[in-house]
Amino acid sequence: MKITLDLPEYQNPGHCEYAVDGYDHVTKLCAGCGDELYGLTVRLLPYGWLHAEREEDNEGRTCQELAVEKLLADPRTAWVSVGKHVARYPSKHTSATVRAVITELAKLAEAGAR
Repeated sequence: MKITLDLPEYQNPGHCEYAVDGYDHVTKLCAGCGDELYGLTVRLLPYGWLHAEREEDNEGRTCQELAVEKLLADPRTAWVSVGKHVARYPSKHTSATVRAVITELAKLAEAGAR
């Protein structure tokens, strides 16, 4: 199953205002690497704001990609994270996505109750 999340994003110029379009950047640091936020950043629960684009001289993975890999290592954590995003931003997701997430979370709840 493939679910695409519409993550809140912010084009952060760095070294300036951190409250734009209703997204209040309480912290100026990336939740992944701890460096200052700059360029395209996205909010991924349970981590927070992360760098989402590579630097021109760096072909490594972004903080967002590393965080997604961590989530995928544990399916329970991944589904809970996806569920939090869908619950927080329901209008950004299709009814099919909402239905799929609820179904998977129900399976986790049933498995935990046994």
